[in-house]
Amino acid sequence: MMHMFWVLKAHQLFEKDLKKLNKSDKERLKELILRIKENPNRFKPLRCYPGLFRGRKRC
Repeated sequence: MMHMFWVLKAHQLFEKDLKKLNKSDKERLKELILRIKENPNRFKPLRCYPGLFRGRKRC
């Protein structure tokens, strides 16, 4: 079985906003990042950027 490896990159503005999150939001984001790394194809692809996907934070 062949495994694919994904690289997850964050925009600079995202990283800046990340510092402002509280502990529980950071934990939910960590779980989302793990899900993205497992299979990014489950998320909506960005039209203008092939191979890039977006996810939404649920409140």
